[in-house]
Amino acid sequence: MDTHLSLEPVPDLQSLPWDCVRAVGLPTTSFGKPVEWEAGYVPQPVFIGRCTVPVCGELLVFGVRYDFERRTLPEPGKGYFVRYIVVQQTAEGPVAHVLGQKLSTTYQSLEETRDSVFASDLKKKDLPALCLAEAPKWKAGSAQWPLLAGTPMHFVAQFALKESDLTRRWLTFNQSVFLFWREHDGRAVFKITDQETRFQSAEDHYRAEARRMKKSGAKTEG
Repeated sequence: MDTHLSLEPVPDLQSLPWDCVRAVGLPTTSFGKPVEWEAGYVPQPVFIGRCTVPVCGELLVFGVRYDFERRTLPEPGKGYFVRYIVVQQTAEGPVAHVLGQKLSTTYQSLEETRDSVFASDLKKKDLPALCLAEAPKWKAGSAQWPLLAGTPMHFVAQFALKESDLTRRWLTFNQSVFLFWREHDGRAVFKITDQETRFQSAEDHYRAEARRMKKSGAKTEG
């Protein structure tokens, strides 16, 4: 019997499209280089969460970790990498969008290069139109906003990968992942960026310190 893993308890866990996720198979490249795996190696996908894009319907987000110790080419080693799988329900059935790091730091199904900009480089007046709901909650000084064919994508949702027994063994941890979407040539395209959550950037530190000093000054004056 297959084991179904999820970051959080969900009532419909057994009925999620696990077959669609597993059907994507093992990656044949790792950071642009060929990779082969042990016979019978089957990583366990982890259900991360769900969100909605009006023109796409409900989206289901999964993560899959690939351990270097299970590869045969190049020789086994320490470490791992992760791919994210966004499952979109269509009239023909579920479709899996496999997002991995290829030629840039974003997780994507394409092979675009230089496909992100610092979020701080975007005009503030443009941000509301680029967010389908709330704006991303991230470390502003280092946040990357994905582009598709040079155009900023729409922010959909974010998910926190907190450290736990499950994420240490089957995924990755102390990360937030940010899902973006845009229509291109009549089809949905998704990309993901991530950000470590354990540390605070210098810019965010000084911003937080300024807020603290402002509050402290207000209390002193009172």
